Amino acid sequence: VQFHPESIMTSEGHRLLENFLRGNSLAAAA
Repeated sequence: VQFHPESIMTSEGHRLLENFLRGNSLAAAA
């Protein structure tokens, strides 16, 4: 999954990024 700067500029994109990072943390801890 790739995130582009322009997609993060939207509120939806920012939430997707936040969920992605949170999911990554959980996956890394597992």
